[in-house]
Amino acid sequence: MKKLLLFTFLIGVLSGCSGPLNQPIFEPLDPKDLNKQTEKGNISLAEYGMIQMQVNIHKESTNADHKKITYNEMIDYYRHINDTTLLNVFKISVLNNHDLRYNDYNNKVDSLIKHYKQYKLDNSLTKYVSIKFDALYNEYYPYIGGIKNVNIGFKITPLKGVIEQLIFTYEYKAKIQDYYSRPNRCLDSSPIRSAKTSYWKVDYLSNDSFGSMSAKEVKRDYEFKIEIEKIKINGKVMSVEDLNIPESISNYLDCSGDDEATSLYKDIIIELIDKDYMSFDEYYEQQKEVRNEKYNPIVYSFIDLSAKNVMQNMFKNIFE
Repeated sequence: MKKLLLFTFLIGVLSGCSGPLNQPIFEPLDPKDLNKQTEKGNISLAEYGMIQMQVNIHKESTNADHKKITYNEMIDYYRHINDTTLLNVFKISVLNNHDLRYNDYNNKVDSLIKHYKQYKLDNSLTKYVSIKFDALYNEYYPYIGGIKNVNIGFKITPLKGVIEQLIFTYEYKAKIQDYYSRPNRCLDSSPIRSAKTSYWKVDYLSNDSFGSMSAKEVKRDYEFKIEIEKIKINGKVMSVEDLNIPESISNYLDCSGDDEATSLYKDIIIELIDKDYMSFDEYYEQQKEVRNEKYNPIVYSFIDLSAKNVMQNMFKNIFE
């Protein structure tokens, strides 16, 4: 009786090993076998369709290892790499590794920002000149009476001698908003010996913002951010570029919101700390690829080659 049971068990195992899902994926399944296997849950129609798509991409392949891949191997691979329980555990592990690898990077960035912020303040061109919003002057069409141009006036006060030339930019925002306007560039090439108010025509969008307002209302409702780019005093030209602040730090110091500032941390890290730095999402995707390849190198290379072939065909169709 025991021999009979053992014999029956061996037949079941052997028949399972030689079943339709153990044939190479380059051989289409018989429709009846496919239906039976889907009913048993051994393969889904979506999985079969995915496999056939990969096969169609590789139908001219001569790779011997790829030719031997079975349906069971493909299904096992698909289900393993997409198992959400396993992925959640894996993601936690990757997160811990990422934290260990880049643990002190944010602190280093904070220190760099603090240093350059103070450096920029200590060497600011504002020690030579004060610039503040002061007035508005409107030009009107002679017959219809509508506003033709709005001119914005800034009070410019020399602090250390006669200013021979001056270039600055200004941005503005309503005090209830988070973001400033785009920068507007202003040039004053006449000598400034004492405090004076100079005017510049605003752009079309600013016409709508300031056209119906008084200077008092603008001071009440708006705030300005002014950046002195260049100044000439006693024949010497001084520029903000002379400070040689790293580009990523400069972008951070010029950004207009907390969300934007946080997103610039990565640029600072890559420029000044670690050029090979990866965000968690990038690191996770990289480690996931390593995990997938390790699980079944042959199936992984088969699918990876399929993706490359798809991209090659896509570009070929575009440029032909």
